[in-house]
Amino acid sequence: MVEVFFAALAGGVFYSLRGGAISRLVGRNVGTQAARLCWAIPTGSLIVGASGLSVWHAPSAIALVFFGLLLPHGLAQNKHPVLISLLGMSTVNVVRAALIVLVAVPSVQVSAALLTAGLLGGPAYWLGWRSLSPWPSWREPRSTEMGEFYTGMAWWGLVMAAGV
Repeated sequence: MVEVFFAALAGGVFYSLRGGAISRLVGRNVGTQAARLCWAIPTGSLIVGASGLSVWHAPSAIALVFFGLLLPHGLAQNKHPVLISLLGMSTVNVVRAALIVLVAVPSVQVSAALLTAGLLGGPAYWLGWRSLSPWPSWREPRSTEMGEFYTGMAWWGLVMAAGV
C-alpha cells in the first residue's frame, strides 16, 4: 500500500502542474496545452499500466485524458450554493473519467476507480477551498490549487489501488 500512497502524492503534484503550477515553477507561462500534457502523459501511462494493457494503448489513453481536460469546469468551481459547485465539479470529472474508461474497459477495477475518482472531484475541490495552502507563493489561504492537489490524489490513488 506504500505505492498507493506515493502514487496519490504524485497524482496530486501532476494535477497541480496541470492547474498552472508548472508556469509558476518555471517562472513563465508555458501555456494551457503544455500544462495539460503534464497531467495527460503520466496519467494515461498509469491507467494503461494499472489496466494491464500493452504500451500500444498509451497514446490513446493519453489523448483521452488530454481531451477530457478540454471540458470546462470553471463555471462550477467554488460557487454558491455549495451544492452547485459539488455537483458541477463531480459531473465534469465523471465525464472526463468516462472518456478514459473507453481505453481502460478491460479492467473493471480501474474503470470503477476512474469513475469513483470523478465523483470525488467536487468534494476534492470543496475540501481544497477550505484547506490552508502550504505553498507561500499562492495568494489565497483557501486555494483552488489545493483542490487540484486533492483531485489528483484521488485519481492516482484510486487507479493505483485498483491496479495493485
